[in-house]
Amino acid sequence: KYGAVDRDYYGPEYDGFQAIFTSSFYANMEWGRFETAHDVFDNYFSDFVDDKGMINMRGAETAQFGLTLSLIAKYFHYTQDRALLLKHREKIEATAAVLTELHDESLRLAPDADGYGPIHGWNESDACLAAKPMTWWQPYYANSAMAVRGLRDIAPVWKTLAPSNPAMAKSAREWTRHSEQLSETLIARDRKSTRLNSSHI
Repeated sequence: KYGAVDRDYYGPEYDGFQAIFTSSFYANMEWGRFETAHDVFDNYFSDFVDDKGMINMRGAETAQFGLTLSLIAKYFHYTQDRALLLKHREKIEATAAVLTELHDESLRLAPDADGYGPIHGWNESDACLAAKPMTWWQPYYANSAMAVRGLRDIAPVWKTLAPSNPAMAKSAREWTRHSEQLSETLIARDRKSTRLNSSHI
């Protein structure tokens, strides 16, 4: 549950909130409660993620898709639980596709456009409630940074899960390519926007 003060945030409409999943999943893994982490993972991907990788919640936080992939990779490194990852293989791949498709969209912009290269998306679920939600659909650094991390972390896991599966190997290569390209974009944009001469301060 997101909260438990009266009814605020306790209703079932909040149960698909991504931060509930990632914080609970992460905490249980770090506490060594792997059976509970298994159940949190299985429940969320069974009941709150659809076949397109989208969550059952009003608005998606783009960075959470990357964090989700990174935590799934961590879970596998801790537990070697191949069965659970393979059970949810298609939804995990769809989660990664949310990020790679957003990246591809940014690359279809004019190369001299301000938003060319990084992922565009919301960074806060409540953005969808704004009068003009697309005002907040922006190339936030954190969204791309978490996409880099998530795609980079999950790619080698996919190779390990099914080394003889060409489709999974192809996905792993694509995820690595996207993560490297996004990383280069972020570093370049960061350097371009960083003031190095601060002698006047």
